[in-house]
Amino acid sequence: MSKSTRFFNLAAAPKSAKRDAGKQLQIKIQNGDNGAEILIYEQIGEDYWGDGISARSVVDFLNANRQKPVEVRINSPGGFVYDGLTIYNAMASHSGRVTVTIEGLAYSAASFIAMAGDHVRMYPASDIGIHRASVITIGNQKDHQASREWLATIDEHLIDIYQAKSGRPRKEIVGWIDGVSDGTVFSAAQAKQIGFCDEIIGNSSKGTNSMSVMNRAKMQLLRSRAGA
Repeated sequence: MSKSTRFFNLAAAPKSAKRDAGKQLQIKIQNGDNGAEILIYEQIGEDYWGDGISARSVVDFLNANRQKPVEVRINSPGGFVYDGLTIYNAMASHSGRVTVTIEGLAYSAASFIAMAGDHVRMYPASDIGIHRASVITIGNQKDHQASREWLATIDEHLIDIYQAKSGRPRKEIVGWIDGVSDGTVFSAAQAKQIGFCDEIIGNSSKGTNSMSVMNRAKMQLLRSRAGA
């Protein structure tokens, strides 16, 4: 159908004919006797050249490590929305405990993948960003209307996920995914306050457990935008 130039891409990502047998190891999926670890340090979903983290690789890994606790470490700008949803569903339904640590950025599709954690941790100097899905459509008015309806369906999925984790009012979350123009980025302190993050890890002497005056002012602005 249509293909987006942004991270919430609804198009299916083509598989590369040049896939290296060791490419999946760049995701650094590894296991051990007591637990398993997944490092998400790339875009979500494979692009034309085979770069990125495929949903299949994560699902296969979780299936091979049922019952084991899993540590998921994230620094990703996001990617293809359906790869993200598939990874989210696989992590959310994993029989072992899933601990997510946002080590840098969890933006777009990576942000809702993070919501699958039984326990979500962030470093003080890390961020999480959410926004509406987007797509570029080429065609007549019916094509554009179909895309509009499709995007609305995706947005409802995302709102459901963020609400399930945070327990925040739906209207407030809609305000955040709208933002000023394209969503909202939260610091670790803000994410903890609204329920996207359960724990901030790091040196408490450097402000881990308290919000700055600037962060408090920003939270008030976010609430006013959301109509809360």
